[in-house]
Amino acid sequence: MANLQIVDRSILHASAPPSSNKQLSGNPVRADVLSKGLPVAQAPAEVPVDPSDTLERSSALVEALSAAPLDALKSGHYLSKSVVEANMASLDVLARDISAVCSYSVRPALSIKTNPDSHLLGLALQRGWLVEAISQGEVELAHGMGFLPSQVVINGPHKGNASVEGTYAVFADSLMELKRMSGQAPSSLPTVVGVRLAPNLFTRFGVADSPQVIAETLNRFPSNQQIGIHCHYASSSTGMEHWRALAMAFVDMGALIQRALTGNRKLVLLDVGGGFAADISLLSPYLSHVFSHATALLPHLQAGVFEPGKVVSERAGLLLTQVVATREATMRQRLRRTQQPPNSLPSSPTTNENPLNVIVDGFCGQLMDRSLHPHPVLWRSLHPPTAVWVVLPQGAGEVLGRSCMENDTLAGKLELSGVEAGDWLAFLNTGAYDTSMNFPFGMGSCLGVFHLD
Repeated sequence: MANLQIVDRSILHASAPPSSNKQLSGNPVRADVLSKGLPVAQAPAEVPVDPSDTLERSSALVEALSAAPLDALKSGHYLSKSVVEANMASLDVLARDISAVCSYSVRPALSIKTNPDSHLLGLALQRGWLVEAISQGEVELAHGMGFLPSQVVINGPHKGNASVEGTYAVFADSLMELKRMSGQAPSSLPTVVGVRLAPNLFTRFGVADSPQVIAETLNRFPSNQQIGIHCHYASSSTGMEHWRALAMAFVDMGALIQRALTGNRKLVLLDVGGGFAADISLLSPYLSHVFSHATALLPHLQAGVFEPGKVVSERAGLLLTQVVATREATMRQRLRRTQQPPNSLPSSPTTNENPLNVIVDGFCGQLMDRSLHPHPVLWRSLHPPTAVWVVLPQGAGEVLGRSCMENDTLAGKLELSGVEAGDWLAFLNTGAYDTSMNFPFGMGSCLGVFHLD
């Protein structure tokens, strides 16, 4: 196993992927966009995949996979250690570059929920990163890995009962939570008391009240309390231009909150959240623009935070499955054809009336994020054995999971002619929520079941 090492969720050794040098275009969007109720972009149900783009972005991962001997392959999730390390190094450079043009330090806080792999947390600790937690369990994991309370940021609607004394920042997800925090003893408060903002956004998270109402609640805290604002909204759903407009609007709202604060209460921390899935090189101009805008509007700002998760690990991971059987078209596919125009499906070497499908030893619960971003599929044939991985093109076939669930389909609209039992299929871009949210359905085990009697 010189090229493939299985550790926990598995670690696949590889080299760093290439990066692009695309630049930001367009004029700044001022914060009055919030009053206009910007529409929220939704991810399409099916995202078209460009095979050449897939190979370029995942070349290091595919290279390591190609070098792995057949007897080293096992079904499961894999994560490239060196791709993750390269991504973190690039984010360190990004943070330093942004800090250099601002009057304060901007630091990454690794999103634990995205992938709580111990190797990722260990690298973040070594690099001096903060970590972002959403539960008591994640806070305890961070402390167990060696992070000090002063290196932890806590978000989320239910943070558990963990002590937050000495914690760097805790962001309330609702006005009621913020009011409850204001009733705590000053000694039990975090260094920075924060609030997640959500004006005019179609979201279940954050405080949707006016800056004046938020400031009035913050004024209940000790007169010298340090204040922060959090403005998380995933650019992977909205696009970077839309994200920039929203983030700058949040900064302007923060300025209104600061004006209404009394005593010596100061807004010292801006956390712009995470949800980034673009190339790291694309993030620099957008993040720099937002933090520079904050420098101009928030006079007491002392620190900036962004929360990388998907941009660290999503494209560093893959799900490896083995084909266990082939089968003819399902009734679902045949009925679908009778309800659509005759040429609605892509042409393929197989007949459109009876495309080849395959069943793998994987399960849709291992690809929990499959509808939200592309998962290109690579094929390695064992008939005859080859070290070459081929990107499967569009077709009429489906990759079906091993379970008896009706929705257990891992991929559709693929050309699968030539694929046989025993062959390998690798699903790319699974290093984030696909890994952290997968569960072992249909394997004779279950997680966290308690008996009442």
